[in-house]
Amino acid sequence: MILGADALGLDPATKRYRVGGSVKPPRLLYAPAPVFPSSAYRRKGYVIVWVIIDSAGRVRYPKIAIGLEVAEENAAALANVRLWKFQPATKDGAQVAIETNLNVNFPQKRRAVLAEHAKRQKVGLFD
Repeated sequence: MILGADALGLDPATKRYRVGGSVKPPRLLYAPAPVFPSSAYRRKGYVIVWVIIDSAGRVRYPKIAIGLEVAEENAAALANVRLWKFQPATKDGAQVAIETNLNVNFPQKRRAVLAEHAKRQKVGLFD
C-alpha cells in the first residue's frame, strides 16, 4: 500500500505537486552511501520510499511504500533517504514541494551508489 500525504495527517491546504507538465523534477545533489545491516548484503532487492521533497529540497515524511521482509533493512532505507538533498522541483520557475517515490537498492557499495544516482539523474528518478 502506498501512503499519501492525507494518510499522514498533513494539512490539505499545503500544495504538493507530482512531476510532469509544467512541474520540473528536483535534481539530486547529495545522497550519502547507505549503511545497511549485515543481512542486507546477503540479498538483492529494493525498497520504495514515498516522500515529500519540500520547496527547499529536503526530504520530508518518508514512509515505506514497498519494503523488504526484514524490518531493519526498511529502517536503514528510511534513515538513508532522510539524508538526501535535492535542488527543488519547480513549477513555472518557482520552487515547489512534490510527492514522489524514491528507490533504495540492496546491496550497495559506495561506488555502486554513486553510479546508480548518476544513472537515475539521466533516465529520470521520479514518477
